[in-house]
Amino acid sequence: MESQLVGISDETALRFYRSIDPDTYLKPIPPRKLVMMHSVNDSIIPIGLAENTFRKAKEPKKFYNVTTGSHGFSEGMREPLEIELKSCSSKAMP
Repeated sequence: MESQLVGISDETALRFYRSIDPDTYLKPIPPRKLVMMHSVNDSIIPIGLAENTFRKAKEPKKFYNVTTGSHGFSEGMREPLEIELKSCSSKAMP
């Protein structure tokens, strides 16, 4: 996103754009696992941008390409979400 902010001098606008840029939040995630789910049909945030963010993230991480829906949660995300939530809860159990 930083490359798209070139030429914007309004500090309020810059703070807003950076606040919604997921790359801003990658550093403090490890050692927790980053899980991303993104629809290949998303017309708001292209899949390539999501993949770029994912590549920048440190391990552990998992990316799910979803073929249902467009922008936001879709039914195709339910199964990977349940898998990841179960994985987290089983690790927390003694």
